[in-house]
Amino acid sequence: MCNGRVGEIQQINQILDSGDKMIDFTKREQLLIIALIIIMLIGLSYLIYSKNNHPRLDIDAYKKDTTPIKEVFAGDGEQEREKEPVFVIVHVSGAVKQPGVYELKEGSRVIDAVNMAGGMVEDSDPDAINLAKKLVDEEKIYVPRKNETITEQYIAETVETDNRININTADQRELESLPGIGPVLAQRIIDYRTRNGPFQSSQDIMKVSGIGASKYEDIKDMIRVK
Repeated sequence: MCNGRVGEIQQINQILDSGDKMIDFTKREQLLIIALIIIMLIGLSYLIYSKNNHPRLDIDAYKKDTTPIKEVFAGDGEQEREKEPVFVIVHVSGAVKQPGVYELKEGSRVIDAVNMAGGMVEDSDPDAINLAKKLVDEEKIYVPRKNETITEQYIAETVETDNRININTADQRELESLPGIGPVLAQRIIDYRTRNGPFQSSQDIMKVSGIGASKYEDIKDMIRVK
């Protein structure tokens, strides 16, 4: 009898001990959950704080304050100014349909002047004239007829024997062929005559920035204005 009661008491004690262990385990879980919740709350608070304190990029203001590039350079009058064309005036005569004085853009060729004069007549001799030659201001172009005797005056007026560079009509490449004239100075010469018109004398080239008396002495025998 006593032994039976003792066994029952031992069983009850075992149950109580196991209950305590269960209660201890549950508390650990609760503590773990509480710790996780605290960590999550801290992380959430940090995210909210960072979002509220991070500078916001105002796209509308950015668009409003942005100035187009073309407007920034609009004040550079020297760069934005359109170059005015330079013209040469020539006299076309001989075997053309409409002889006369014509104005053409600088850089035009003899063929352009002949076409402006109505073109050649049927008995003209196009092989007797250099149609590819660049025009020079105040030049006279004479188109001979077939079997026509060419006089010395005609040769003097229509055949260019002067190998000097015409600084009023020379392009970038031709100007750069002069000693001491590189791409920058060549462009300055072109810009100068575009703004101020043709050079009146070869000495006028010294009005171009970067070309002084010394450089002029080096090129004076290699340039002309007509």
